[in-house]
Amino acid sequence: MTSKKSHVEWMVSEDRFLRLHYGTAMSREEICAALPRHSWTAIRCHATKELGLMRPARKGEYRPTPTWDRMKALLQAEKLTVNELVERLQVTQQRVAELIGLHRDEIYVFDRLPPRQCGGQRTPIYAYGNQPDAPCPLSIRKAKGEKNRNPFAAALGLVAAPKGEPGRVFIHLTDSKDDEYAEAA
Repeated sequence: MTSKKSHVEWMVSEDRFLRLHYGTAMSREEICAALPRHSWTAIRCHATKELGLMRPARKGEYRPTPTWDRMKALLQAEKLTVNELVERLQVTQQRVAELIGLHRDEIYVFDRLPPRQCGGQRTPIYAYGNQPDAPCPLSIRKAKGEKNRNPFAAALGLVAAPKGEPGRVFIHLTDSKDDEYAEAA
């Protein structure tokens, strides 16, 4: 029977070490070697949540990105949707969406597939390059939404009143003269 790992309390000297070195360019391995009682996950959680410390930004540092390299090669060869990229790369949809967001200046929307079901969204087809995105045609749902304007917004003067056929004219008997009643009847 395996027992659950118990929580290891942090010593004041370890906290002091983290306050001095966690925010510097000291490597992760050196920090782990200096704090052998704790895992890197425990160190990172304690430093960020308990002590409010952050690691320095790694701008300019080369980090290998094999998934992006494979995705880039696929998009240079052909135009694919997110679901096709997920199938070909064998990664999660979240990772593909993250890579699209990170490298949005390098890829563009080539075209948009019509929705599969009524009221659905159009599916973008991505390609590699820096061309402008294909325009997204007005969806059916938006067109319907414009027809259903709030009548009180027109009464307040926020939007123009819709023009069309006039409706019925109701004349109340107490508000009209006899000749107006004869015209309405």
